[in-house]
Order: sequence, then structure tokens, then C-alpha cells
Amino acid sequence: MAFDIFLVTEYNRSRTQSDKLSAFFVDKTHVMGQMFREECLYMPNNASAQKRQRQEQKRRLRNRMVKSVVKTNVTKARQAIASGVESEAAVRAAVSELDRAAKKGVIHRNNAARRKSRLMKQLNALETKTK
Repeated sequence: MAFDIFLVTEYNRSRTQSDKLSAFFVDKTHVMGQMFREECLYMPNNASAQKRQRQEQKRRLRNRMVKSVVKTNVTKARQAIASGVESEAAVRAAVSELDRAAKKGVIHRNNAARRKSRLMKQLNALETKTK
């Protein structure tokens, strides 16, 4: 994993001298095939804090990816319900992704349950309309 840390002085011109040393950018960090650049507002004081910061960045990126997949599947399910085409399969995929995100701890299990319930309610309303 490539990990470059450097101080940015142009970014910190408006800050005080003590704040200039506390802000830096983490660049070229590759996690699961993706590259991102993120500002960190504190400088880790020891090796364990640096490691914790690296772990947080990896987890944040993973969580963002899982949330993105969940949002995409829920949106596809809602669009399928609205159009009435392949709605059951789309809802099944969205429910599966919600369960997976809850299992990983990315979203709370009650949040997943609420969203699944709303999707199923919309699907059931569609089925009663078509009957």
C-alpha cells in the first residue's frame, strides 16, 4: 500500500501556525482497487495512532462502497416497482444488500429492517393494484 504524507502550506495560509502543522493530506492510498485523497485534521502522535488512522480510512472507504451498492439496489428496486417490470427480483436484490450491510455493521439492523419493510410495502401495494 502506497502511503504518502506531506504538509500543505498553501492550504493553511489562513490558519494559525499551530494549525498548520496539524493539517495534512493523505494521498495515493489504495484500498480495494480504489484511490482516494482525504484531508486529515490531526497528526497522529505515535505509531498506534497512525495505524488506527490508516484503519479508519480503509473502513471509511469500504463503508462508503457498501452504502453506495445499497443505495443503487434500493433505487433500482423502487424504479422497478414504479414500472412494474421485474420488481420482485429487484426487491429481492435490494433486501439482500440491506441484510449484507447490516451484517457488516455499515448500517444499523433496525435501519435495514425499516428500509426492507418500506420496500415490501410498496411491492405489496403494487401487487394488490394489479389484481
